[in-house]
Amino acid sequence: MGPPSPCSWTIGGRTEIHRGNRQKGHRLQRNRGDQINVSNIPFATDVAGGETTAAENRWLKVLKNNQTLLLNLLLAFLVFFFIVKPFMRKFQEMAAEQKSLPALKTP
Repeated sequence: MGPPSPCSWTIGGRTEIHRGNRQKGHRLQRNRGDQINVSNIPFATDVAGGETTAAENRWLKVLKNNQTLLLNLLLAFLVFFFIVKPFMRKFQEMAAEQKSLPALKTP
């Protein structure tokens, strides 16, 4: 058996042809010194080697940091819709009633 062709390689007795296609897709040129290194590495590593903590939901963190502001906005919203708006409606009704009343005669 001769040397393997440049577009196939063997793993555990099984010949794979994908290597040549992958090299062509990346425009690999060996005379230029190009190499492909396929490795399995974790996405995030802990450099300190300490305990791992559960990821906290980003929205919960924003709510905790701004809870005073959010409660104030909620209070302002409730005051506007349940106190200010009914008063404005009542004042508009009173103005309409006043226009319909007969005018007072001045001496």
